[in-house]
Amino acid sequence: MSPDDVLARLQQAAGEADAAEEAFRREFATRMDELARKRTFAYRRLNMVREMLAYAQAVGAPEGAAGAALAAARRELGWDEDTPAHDSILEHLAPVAQEAANLAHASENADGEGSEGKGDLFAALAQFEAWYESEYRSPFWSLFDVYIPERPVVDF
Repeated sequence: MSPDDVLARLQQAAGEADAAEEAFRREFATRMDELARKRTFAYRRLNMVREMLAYAQAVGAPEGAAGAALAAARRELGWDEDTPAHDSILEHLAPVAQEAANLAHASENADGEGSEGKGDLFAALAQFEAWYESEYRSPFWSLFDVYIPERPVVDF
């Protein structure tokens, strides 16, 4: 084997190592992005449900708790206006609000059933997220990525 052959083989091995490292870095970056997105969505889910529960608990009577939970979602999303899209989304989010209300007032239920007999907030949330994904072709939690500039207050 000549020195040129040895160097050519070593050059080829170095090139293969470069390509393998670059492929790994791309895969790693993609996986990191996926995990960061999942974490972000998990915290958005936590924060919105926390607000929905807090609003539902703040209402003295169980009857208005679901409406309060929807108001919390609306506030979290920054929706001040009614639009057909907002109305549709809130309509499909209503079962989640109802489950939050059931949890918030579980001890006050007249039938004495607590949260066990009323349904499942996790199932309602999963169903809502699936509906949103199929309807809008993106995750619901990506709505929070949209920056909505504040409207300046002008006093004439």
